[in-house]
Amino acid sequence: LNDPKRWTGPRTQNYPLSGVLVCGLCGEPLKAMPRQGNRAYGCKRETGGCNHIHIKADHVEEYVFDRLVPRADSPELRNELQAEEEGANKDARELVLKNAEDEKMLNQLTDDYADRVLDRPTYQKQSQRLRERINGREAQLSTLRGTSVLNKLGGNVAASWDSMSAEDKRKVMLSLVQMIQ
Repeated sequence: LNDPKRWTGPRTQNYPLSGVLVCGLCGEPLKAMPRQGNRAYGCKRETGGCNHIHIKADHVEEYVFDRLVPRADSPELRNELQAEEEGANKDARELVLKNAEDEKMLNQLTDDYADRVLDRPTYQKQSQRLRERINGREAQLSTLRGTSVLNKLGGNVAASWDSMSAEDKRKVMLSLVQMIQ
């Protein structure tokens, strides 16, 4: 258990910007990378990075949090999130309706095969096409974002920031960065 080869690196729970910050040289996400006993972020060669960028965690976190956390509660961002979620909900409704139509067609196809209206090769070919469409839409549905972390906090990000876990802070930062881009 004490073999150094078994060590997988520092835990990200103390690094809320791990995977949020990006290396300015190679574009790879910065990871938790303690240096000389201090918390730091760095571009790790082991994960595809250039290993040239290292920054003290306290400095970069203070800088980023001071600038982004107040934006998390802004009405403009709130409206943008709401519009994005409404669009995602509309897309999800359309996918669910199309799947319901294809499920109905699949049931009818099964009935037609059972009633010997369709031969086996035709049934197999058509049912496979329908199942592929249904599975494709299911995959699309699974990628649609649900309620964002920012909306779950109800416009109180700044007020609850100090009591949030590092992982919750990381989720907020990821949401903010995605919205700003």
